[in-house]
Amino acid sequence: MIRAINKTTFCLVAISLVFGCGNETDSKDEVGSGNLVITASIEPEPPIAAHNTMHIQVDDAAGLGVAGLTLTLDIEMPSDGTKSRRTPTIHDEGDGAYRAYPITFNDPGHWQVTVTVSSPSDSNLSGTEVFAYVAESLL
Repeated sequence: MIRAINKTTFCLVAISLVFGCGNETDSKDEVGSGNLVITASIEPEPPIAAHNTMHIQVDDAAGLGVAGLTLTLDIEMPSDGTKSRRTPTIHDEGDGAYRAYPITFNDPGHWQVTVTVSSPSDSNLSGTEVFAYVAESLL
């Protein structure tokens, strides 16, 4: 088990080094935690220090979209813990697709959005994923 964790950690670090050195506003992430796979994209791309829209897809292990879930989002600047001034409204668009608006980044800079997913009817369906963004100034 420890060897598998170390291999996984090594692979994630290697992938981060290869892809993380480029544009830090890449917003798709396909590494799920829990038993659901959570992916996301943001509009506009790159995001701005204002209101953005986040599109979230939640799939089960077979790749099928899961609707009817409860999603919570925590939006903060990891450097100092500043939280977003607004709480987004999350719309279930069916087939595992969710839309969250507004994703408000108060200031330009590095932000992270932690998406936590749970099912009100099945405690075995859950997942958490963190998405990193760099918000650009409107000016």
